[in-house]
Amino acid sequence: MVVLGDDLYAFSVMILAGVGLGFSFDLYRALHRPPRGTRGVRGLAHFLLDVAYGLAAGLWLAAWLVVANWGQLRWYILAGMVLGAWTYMYLGSPLVQQVMRATGKAAGRLVRLLRPRRPG
Repeated sequence: MVVLGDDLYAFSVMILAGVGLGFSFDLYRALHRPPRGTRGVRGLAHFLLDVAYGLAAGLWLAAWLVVANWGQLRWYILAGMVLGAWTYMYLGSPLVQQVMRATGKAAGRLVRLLRPRRPG
């Protein structure tokens, strides 16, 4: 017999798993997109990075599915996962992207500041 508390626990855990998946996608997107003026990853390496991220995301969700519901896939588990990812993408992602952009700019300025200058 399944208790309502167990269902709510599983639903809540999968919401958090969806949020984590959205955050990891933001990190992947930031690392995958090259800075201006540089060449990004192309061809086979691009494809392999995409496959690696897909496998990692699948393992992430499978692990949380085991934690949440002992691996049983139910409709509310999928709904929680989608709700968590959707919530993150519309509420958290814009803020995270701004923070990552500002951090990247600050790191670039720091590198330019600390780079040794040529005499002359």
